[in-house]
Amino acid sequence: MSGSPPTPVELYLNAPRVFCPNTKSAPPTGAPFSGTISPSAAVSSLVGEAEHISTSQGNALPWPTNDDTAALGEIVPENGAPVGGADLVFGQKTLGAFKYNSTGVGGLPLKVSYELAQDSAFNLEDFVQRKLAERIGRKQASDWAVGTGVGMPQGIMTGGTSGVIVGSNVTGISYAEMVSAVHAVDVAYRQDGESVWIMNDAILALIERMVDTTGRPLLNMSTDGIGGTPTRTLLGFRVIVDNTLPNSYGVAAKTLIFGNIKRGYLIRDVQEVVLVVLRELYAVTGQIGYMAWSRADGIVQDTNAFTVIRGA
Repeated sequence: MSGSPPTPVELYLNAPRVFCPNTKSAPPTGAPFSGTISPSAAVSSLVGEAEHISTSQGNALPWPTNDDTAALGEIVPENGAPVGGADLVFGQKTLGAFKYNSTGVGGLPLKVSYELAQDSAFNLEDFVQRKLAERIGRKQASDWAVGTGVGMPQGIMTGGTSGVIVGSNVTGISYAEMVSAVHAVDVAYRQDGESVWIMNDAILALIERMVDTTGRPLLNMSTDGIGGTPTRTLLGFRVIVDNTLPNSYGVAAKTLIFGNIKRGYLIRDVQEVVLVVLRELYAVTGQIGYMAWSRADGIVQDTNAFTVIRGA
């Protein structure tokens, strides 16, 4: 009736929904939560080394590529004109926006009972969104590493075709091959302090067992003070573990990466990861549905910035 005070149900339906990540308040349907979750960063170290861009739309994005390391300036005489020089030569690749989804069993929303949501001693929605984002992150991390580029992003291993170091055998990596990998990357990419080794933990274990002729390990460990986190270096460059990379060294198998990953690999995110909360769909069974999705792509933007080692 006109002029009547609103009922509790009307108050609930008309109330503004604001996502408060540090409380037990719920996000609205379709709420972004990138401020608290970085999906692939939770499971992939490669993500932290790559270049990132974020766009508001997901339409095809042409991206310029360039390698200018061979171009030189010149000396000219007084009152003389330059005779050399070179134009910048650009290539082009295209970034898309693959849609990643995270749901429950059978592709349906993940369901949580009202009782569990009410009785939890911790922020259940924060926990659910984190787990859904991590699932997306695991898939993305795998694609950043070994994606085929067909119906999915191009992984850095797939696109790493310049200066590939072919091992001399299929049983293990040699010291000489690692030295060759370092020098296969132009010094212009190596001298800025951003070049790193990236490998699976199983491959790292193989290298940790390698010693020189006096029994000293080739892999160096250092810490800043007694409480510092150990830092691994190999031939003077940081070692990063990423278990989305291959865990074995075999015939023609690309195994580890060396180089400037930021110059070499690009990840595109389209807006934020979105958490969808379905409060009415399963109300008759006293459940809340959750699902998350994200749009992203990745490409190798400069094959000369890094190299890979593969088995013979």
